[in-house]
Amino acid sequence: MSRRLRGVLGSLLAAGAFGCASVPSWMQVENWHAPSISMPDLHMPSFGKGDGKAAPAPQGGVEVVTGGPEAEFNNKAVAFYQRLEGRRFDSIASYRDPGLREYFENEQTFSEYFANLAQDLVEAHFEHNAPLSTDVQEFTVEGPGRAHVRVRIQGDNGLPMRFWSTSLTREDRWERRDGKWLIIPGRADLASDTH
Repeated sequence: MSRRLRGVLGSLLAAGAFGCASVPSWMQVENWHAPSISMPDLHMPSFGKGDGKAAPAPQGGVEVVTGGPEAEFNNKAVAFYQRLEGRRFDSIASYRDPGLREYFENEQTFSEYFANLAQDLVEAHFEHNAPLSTDVQEFTVEGPGRAHVRVRIQGDNGLPMRFWSTSLTREDRWERRDGKWLIIPGRADLASDTH
């Protein structure tokens, strides 16, 4: 065995002893699993009789939801938008993530939504097409099994010499189909701003 080969093997063994010889996580796309997200319990005050139904809030037309499909929708929507945080939307790993796909009826609706969101991030000049934080601003239940969500997505500005952040506000349509809340894509209403 040559001196050079022994040196390389010795280096590899030393690196393995210190845990450095593992395959980087970004190379394991096929075996990639999204981390489980633990959602906080949703405890909202009830202004009604305590039967879990929506009751009008004291301020007027706003309803406080404490149970039922609306509360399930709230939890599911918040979980989806949190999954967008820290992902690059110009990456095949994000596109292949089964954790994002479960919010869509089929491959076509997911692809349409993903493409629209990626384009919106480009137009708003998000650095690396990566949202850093999301803030669900409003849930609007339009009727049984139909709702809209307004979400503000924030990230670093990718334009040169711009140290401030950028953001966009999207409004996504959700529908309850076969007992599951799903995103129904279409060109979302959005507003972009930098600050």
